[in-house]
Amino acid sequence: MPTPKQEFLDSIREQVFTYAHNRAGVFMPHELTALGIDTGITKTMVRSRRWRKLRYGVYTDQLTLDQATGSPDKLHELNLAAAIVSLRGPAAAFGRSAALLHSLPLPDGKPHQLELVRNAGADLRALNDRVRNSHALPDVHTRTHNFELIDLEVLRGVPTVSRPWAAVTAACRLPRNYQVGLLDSVLWESGSTHAELDAICEKTINVRGMREVRRVLPLARDGAQTILETISRLTFKDHDLPEPTLQEKIYDSHGLVGIADFAWISLGIIGEADGAIKYTDAASLIEERRREQRIKDAGFEIFRWTWREIHNDPRRVVARFTRAVHSSRRAA
Repeated sequence: MPTPKQEFLDSIREQVFTYAHNRAGVFMPHELTALGIDTGITKTMVRSRRWRKLRYGVYTDQLTLDQATGSPDKLHELNLAAAIVSLRGPAAAFGRSAALLHSLPLPDGKPHQLELVRNAGADLRALNDRVRNSHALPDVHTRTHNFELIDLEVLRGVPTVSRPWAAVTAACRLPRNYQVGLLDSVLWESGSTHAELDAICEKTINVRGMREVRRVLPLARDGAQTILETISRLTFKDHDLPEPTLQEKIYDSHGLVGIADFAWISLGIIGEADGAIKYTDAASLIEERRREQRIKDAGFEIFRWTWREIHNDPRRVVARFTRAVHSSRRAA
């Protein structure tokens, strides 16, 4: 049976846990005075393993840390929130950290370091006060910028640049395929335009790698839904295939058959990038076969490829396209 002291500590824990929920799970003891909680309770909460220190003056609940430890993305997000609140003055997620918050595609999953942006002239000394523990990420990479020029928002309690800003600023430190993939993502999902993305490049032109992002921006297209589709399209371009239309609606005499990832209408070719198993039961598999037959009856040839094929053997995929063209009634 819990003792009165344990019940008291648990009640404080629950109160602070609720407060920290809107801050991505982090808090600073001096903030708790507004809740009527004496900051002197901090050592007791840490000793009893209810709270854990993440950075100098920044804490989280042990349960929050346990949940995050099982997910690299969540752990990065938690450490990101801790770094932001530890600073004097406003800061926000930037670059690959912001891309992670916005669920944009990254080549190696989570970033290897925290990436932040602070308002120009902000004091950076607080970043040097790190707690050395197994849960803290090793580095914090900070840029300064005029916040009046940046689109900011709060996502799951973490201040961050907007999705288009995240895509552009993350792209500057990535290889070409992922640069274009990030730009494709915001053109497709965020309703951004090439002009808007170019304007962000112009505002951050002094960021290393931004000139290269600006050079690849014309390669971005509205319609690539996944990084696999982006990489496939760029691979086709590198092998001198004609550019396909994306998310093309295919009709027959009965109406809409479906939406193709890639289409070469004049050649009578439909391309499908299979990044994962889409059909988990017999009914959905039968329905897909019916869809394919309707597409073929409408005069199209279908060719497919996987992530492994486009990465490891792109020439084989290109040869498959060539065979489809030779078999197409429309191309003939």
